[in-house]
Amino acid sequence: MEAKLQGKTLLSCYTHKDREIQFEMEGNLHLKLLIDAPRVFFSFPENLSRAKNNTRDIFQDIYGQKISIIQVISNDRSFQITFESGSRIVFKLHGNRSNCLLYLPNQEYPNELFIRRLKDDLSLKVSDLEKDLDLSYENFVCLDGNASRFIPTLGKIPRQWLKERNYPDLDLPAKWDLLEELRDILDTPHYRIIRSGQSYELSLLPEADDQTLREFDDPLQAANELFYFGVIKSQFEIGKERLIREQNAQIKKTESFIQKARVKLEELKASPPPSQLADVIMANLHQFNNGKARVFDFYNQEEVLISIPSNQKPQGYAEKLYKKNKNRKLEWEQLEKNIKHKKGLLEQTQSTLEEIESIEDYRSLKKFLKSKEVHPSSKKDSETLPFKEFIYKGYPLWVGKSAKANDEMLRNYSKKNDYWLHARNVAGSHVIIKWQGMTEPSQEILEIAGSLAAFYSKAKSQTLAPVIYTQAKFVRKVKGSPPGSVVVDKEKVIMVEPKGPEVIFG
Repeated sequence: MEAKLQGKTLLSCYTHKDREIQFEMEGNLHLKLLIDAPRVFFSFPENLSRAKNNTRDIFQDIYGQKISIIQVISNDRSFQITFESGSRIVFKLHGNRSNCLLYLPNQEYPNELFIRRLKDDLSLKVSDLEKDLDLSYENFVCLDGNASRFIPTLGKIPRQWLKERNYPDLDLPAKWDLLEELRDILDTPHYRIIRSGQSYELSLLPEADDQTLREFDDPLQAANELFYFGVIKSQFEIGKERLIREQNAQIKKTESFIQKARVKLEELKASPPPSQLADVIMANLHQFNNGKARVFDFYNQEEVLISIPSNQKPQGYAEKLYKKNKNRKLEWEQLEKNIKHKKGLLEQTQSTLEEIESIEDYRSLKKFLKSKEVHPSSKKDSETLPFKEFIYKGYPLWVGKSAKANDEMLRNYSKKNDYWLHARNVAGSHVIIKWQGMTEPSQEILEIAGSLAAFYSKAKSQTLAPVIYTQAKFVRKVKGSPPGSVVVDKEKVIMVEPKGPEVIFG
């Protein structure tokens, strides 16, 4: 690093999202540091591009200064870049407490920190990092051959290397010989990028061929490659695996829904329609006494005992059964629609899964993520607006937060052609579909909004719930009526499964 950067002038320094710091140098070699605690990554790109957002300038006191020397701090996981003025940048690579610190000339304590929440670093002297280690055989014996106490900076990979060679079971002379062999290898390193579990590591030790991904003699090339594998490729793999899990979960959920809906539909088809019982009651109204009557069921050709609930009259009970029969027909039709829709969704999800599995690089994954259609909207202004907002396929869906908020949303925020939805005959939130400048909402959009209306209502525990909908111009508030109460004209009914935003939007 010193051979490449010595004499170079620092032009600027800025952070990105307070976890990445970029040092812009004169010439075509720059320095980038990413702290992803407990891991730290360096890269030395030929070009830098500053992001438009989430950046801030840092260490401005040393802009325009030339690098004089780069030194490793004795026996510590840190190093420092010293400038001709005497200013120093210390890179402290201490796992979860890793940081980058600026010391101005003749100052014992840092003037500025990269990660400002690590306030203890403000009282850190460089001399506190420097350590003198007694690496004699006598001290090794005194420590009973404990390698971690003898060399505190020994990392996970070297310790594993010792363990694989039965270090804990060896006698002291054999332990010393093995540790000396390890130190010789580390003093003349050959750099390897290896796969360790789900992460990528830089190793200076010989590794099995199936673990080694890349080998280098140049440490800067090795650092660049580790940055690629440990940051970019790792993010790609994590993101891809997450998407695959999500799609598999969606497939499982959809298959389960289809199976349950089919069972429900078969039960519905096999059960007698409520209108048959209503017809029998209406044909025998004169025979009921105290809500009971033994009558002839002309549908099933048998005599039956009919009991009417004590708080109802036979004719009123029959009317309820006729309404139930109408809902049964709607439920039947809706189940068939839902099964058809879910089959289409299943095919689409399976196709999406195949597409994800074929993605081979981070750029393609980002492009795919950008093209996703379903996502929750941002929480901007959510504290002041009377509704929660969600976005489905580009359509804003507004859900009133309370009875008063329902009124405010309808009065002050909706337009006359917006669609208005509400769970039928139960208390719940009003839902608005905004569609100005767009095509009229499809049946799918209406059903998604209906699922939200059912979920945010007293009907949320039902398997299927009736939801009414119409355009906002047919919904009016009557003066003096309770909050949230409205009069609705020209409404239609859909049967939907109550679903919350976690189910719909993931």
